[in-house]
Amino acid sequence: MAHIPPLFLESTIPKFNYEQVIPILSDSLESGGDSHGEILEGEREPFTYVLFPWFVNALGIVVFFLLTRYIHKLPYTAVMFILGTAMGVAVEMLDGTDQLSESIAGYADIDSELIFLVFLPGLLFNDAFQVNFHLFAVGFWQIMLLAFPGVLAGTTLTALVGYFIFPFNWNWNLSMAFGAILAATDPVAVSSLLNEVGAPPRLKMHISGESMFNDGSSVVFYQIFKNLYLYETGKEGVGENIDFGQGVSLFAQGALGAAAIGMAFGLGLLCVLYNLSRRLEREENVIQVAATIAIAYLSFYVSEELLGFSGVIAVVVTGITTRAFGAGMINDPHLMGSFWILVEQLLNTVLFTIGGVVWGVVISRTDERPEFGGVFGGTDWGYLILLYVLLNAIRFLLIFGFYPLVSRIGLKSNVREATFISFSGLRGAVGIALAISLESEIFAATANEPDAFVFREQASTAFGMVGGIALLTLLINGTLAGPLIIKLGLVKSSKTREKVLEKVNEEIRDHATDDLLHLLTDSRFKDVDFAVVSEHVPMLKKLNLEQLKKAIRRNKDSAPLAGYREPNLTNLLPYLVSQSPGKTSEMSESMEEIDRDFVRVAQSVLVMKHSTLNVPRSDHFSKSVRSAFAPELTTSETSHSGSSDPETPEDNPPPEQKFKESSPDEVASSAFEIRLIFIEALRFEYNEQNRKGEIDGREGIIHHLLLQSADFAIDSANRGEPLNDWETLFIAEQKYLHFT
Repeated sequence: MAHIPPLFLESTIPKFNYEQVIPILSDSLESGGDSHGEILEGEREPFTYVLFPWFVNALGIVVFFLLTRYIHKLPYTAVMFILGTAMGVAVEMLDGTDQLSESIAGYADIDSELIFLVFLPGLLFNDAFQVNFHLFAVGFWQIMLLAFPGVLAGTTLTALVGYFIFPFNWNWNLSMAFGAILAATDPVAVSSLLNEVGAPPRLKMHISGESMFNDGSSVVFYQIFKNLYLYETGKEGVGENIDFGQGVSLFAQGALGAAAIGMAFGLGLLCVLYNLSRRLEREENVIQVAATIAIAYLSFYVSEELLGFSGVIAVVVTGITTRAFGAGMINDPHLMGSFWILVEQLLNTVLFTIGGVVWGVVISRTDERPEFGGVFGGTDWGYLILLYVLLNAIRFLLIFGFYPLVSRIGLKSNVREATFISFSGLRGAVGIALAISLESEIFAATANEPDAFVFREQASTAFGMVGGIALLTLLINGTLAGPLIIKLGLVKSSKTREKVLEKVNEEIRDHATDDLLHLLTDSRFKDVDFAVVSEHVPMLKKLNLEQLKKAIRRNKDSAPLAGYREPNLTNLLPYLVSQSPGKTSEMSESMEEIDRDFVRVAQSVLVMKHSTLNVPRSDHFSKSVRSAFAPELTTSETSHSGSSDPETPEDNPPPEQKFKESSPDEVASSAFEIRLIFIEALRFEYNEQNRKGEIDGREGIIHHLLLQSADFAIDSANRGEPLNDWETLFIAEQKYLHFT
């Protein structure tokens, strides 16, 4: 039995007045019938709407575990879409009556308005709230160029495919609505990849910024052409006949009006964050988080439902405004970030699964076009593959068509970045929501009209194509984006960055070793198996005897003399000795030397404590540390190190000599990388000071200006100019004063 949208069912249900219903219920009760079972067709139990989303999220936990442990290449959202498709096909073909099947069927018939109102505000606000405002401001005109003229061009080219190539007899308005749906890109799978591989911030801004605003413009275009298509059904009160002038006016009103609404809600949210200033009260921090999600959904609702503007653009502008001026007002950034990560996970999991369910229902119907084996037969699958190829070609044509302008303004770009941006145009959340909207509205408008069957057939086919494109782009483009970005050299790690990462790993390992030794001084952990510890703390897997010696000396050097306890190395040394069998005696000698040094220092301290003489401090201990555990720091006094073959100056030249032997390009590249790392460290420290309350983010815009000065310093570093961070602080201040 084929699924029929709920609006179609509702229109076929006979309408009873109150006087008719009461006798029926009374007779049922008197006859001992179960009134709970007397439910009118189309009505569902409450569990129908509760079971599915939480079942899907539980399933998502299993999928996440498998993908992160065993199948790293597949995007999470693509797998959830596939599972949703399997659910939709099963519900349609098997016609199950269990509670899970009923719940899945309920979401297969979900109202398109719910998709917009429940899922999009949270996902879009989270994307906008993560934006680097400085990069967004610099690349604003690039983003607008791709999000408005670019979307219109993409919509038109895709419409030409539907109108001239597809054999479905689509008219121009349906073809344009179809093109607008597929013009909305979703970088959810690519964004996680960019963060994972450490892609340049400029590339991330190009992709995320374009996606946020082309979602808004594609929705506006879709609304215009959907109304024109609905008007052609001839049903009174359905659709609207819009001429060219009205279309331009509606687009301008929808986009600009939504931006104004978003700005107003953003400023209102800033006022709320500013007044919730009691940083140490956890409840107030939670209320700040609640305020962000409440304002996000309200801005979307007011703009989309009450004023008829674009809710997508409104919520995006709200998020960007809050990010730009409210970052320093957030009491607990960790809590805020964790909450929105959770929201994104839950909403993406359910939305992509719903999209798969509806698509599975559509492609498995068998009672609407029997000559093709259902809505989707062999011919349709062939045209789906053709559409995928053509959409990728259109995407490349658009990006490189605008490349002469994009590469010269704002953030600029290069051919490699343009290639990756072209390939990463995945379709997802917004496109699925719009396709569901088109199908449900067409079914509602043509209910009980046999002559309008062709409209329902066309809408189902259009949704089948959109769902197939979402699946193909998630599976193919999302999976191949990782190898492509590496092949293009967009995340090629420089030698300087590799050295920095190596040093960071060493620091993490040293801290982990220090903590391990501290725990081993406790008798409770004397029988701990180091093999098990190293499995849970990967940084300790490569621990060797020399590193252990350094850690023991650090441990003694930092411990109070009276309170020092020897770590129990009984279960640790055998593993390290097995890795370095020839250094057992060396380890014993070094341990004895450490003990002798420690005793001598302790004795000197006792002498100082009980003597009135000014006993000078001996530096023998520090020299032995330098020679024994950092031979590269000194070329003398190596007799204290316990090393039988110390490095000679010829083997280990000083840093100055290494610097002189480097090529000019290597020196310039290293200096550039180090400057960028320094600026990022400076930015981190600004955020830390704000988190600790050392910088008051509410007094003026101090925190905002400091972050802006770091952004300007990055611009200076990219141009090869001096950083002059203090001067850039005044530049940021002047720009803010000019803006206000």
